[in-house]
Amino acid sequence: MPSTEKLPSSKYRGLYRDAEGDRQRVPGTFAREQDAFDAAVDAQAKAKRTAQVKDGTLPPSTLWGAWGEELSKERAKLPSETPSKEASIASKWLIPQWSETPLNRITRKAVKKWVATELKERPRMSPAYAHKIFSVFRISMNKAVDEEILDASPCFKIELPELRKKAKSYVSVENAAAMRPHFPGEGELLR
Repeated sequence: MPSTEKLPSSKYRGLYRDAEGDRQRVPGTFAREQDAFDAAVDAQAKAKRTAQVKDGTLPPSTLWGAWGEELSKERAKLPSETPSKEASIASKWLIPQWSETPLNRITRKAVKKWVATELKERPRMSPAYAHKIFSVFRISMNKAVDEEILDASPCFKIELPELRKKAKSYVSVENAAAMRPHFPGEGELLR
């Protein structure tokens, strides 16, 4: 059970038990005992949730915000810029919409409504960016299905804004011939 201890500085520190039952301290100190206790409650809940994710026993009633936080920690290990871009998208577009919604309460109908109002009708939002936002959300829901937290993803067959197809640019034979002197010959290095 979470608790607090008073320090010689008259500040308080939060204490909690981790998933293995070991006593842990909340980082930092607090001027008020209630703040230290609240931090300890949060830290213990987070430790339990982390253990449930590892054990595969996370309940479907888990809030999307907590699930997204655990998923972002896992994806942060990817050796690319992808996790930071996903985190940016999540903080701006997903957390305001879904953070307080339990995973099992995110329905296909709610997702369709969100896409229609937030991603399709936004002025100055490119269809490609709307696809990126939805992709981050879909990854989180598909991972919940993979972890057997959900039976099915509510992101199945959601109609997204149509991507504009750009005409492919080609170099004409005349332009290629004109550029030839600027390229190195066979076996030469480009300087």
